[in-house]
Amino acid sequence: MSFANTESLKEMNRVLKKDGGLGLIWNMEDYNSPRSLPVQTEWEAQLRELIWSLDDYQPRFKSEVWQKPFFDPAARDLFTLPLNAETWRIERQTSVTEVEGRIFTYCMLLNADAEDARVHRRRILGILEAGMWLEGELVMRSSVVAVWTHKKAQVEFSSDRTQVDP
Repeated sequence: MSFANTESLKEMNRVLKKDGGLGLIWNMEDYNSPRSLPVQTEWEAQLRELIWSLDDYQPRFKSEVWQKPFFDPAARDLFTLPLNAETWRIERQTSVTEVEGRIFTYCMLLNADAEDARVHRRRILGILEAGMWLEGELVMRSSVVAVWTHKKAQVEFSSDRTQVDP
């Protein structure tokens, strides 16, 4: 179930204590990132386009729809805006087998029929084998993105519309 909707934000707000904080963290490889973010190598760009071509239109970080509910008029008063964000970049060496294993956990590939899975596997392996190699391993880049905000103080009004302290 996606939390990229106003109802989910309302529920998160409801269960948080007064002045409570909400933190969201994503870990994403560059080849599975939003198209708005740059990638450093051709293999990452090719693999990202292939993964996007298989998109199942479920709201994920890469689709960038997760932030829209925060600005919905029905939810705007729930959390402080603008959202705080920080990104850390990671670069590590890995094997083609490890990257392939990671990619094939994506539901759009897991749910593919046998023939489509074979075709996708061949295309993915071709892209990975042409990738940037260092000491026999693939250099893979990723980001950790942390976003946080706080529950807004709820202002209550009495029947004559004068403010009452919460």
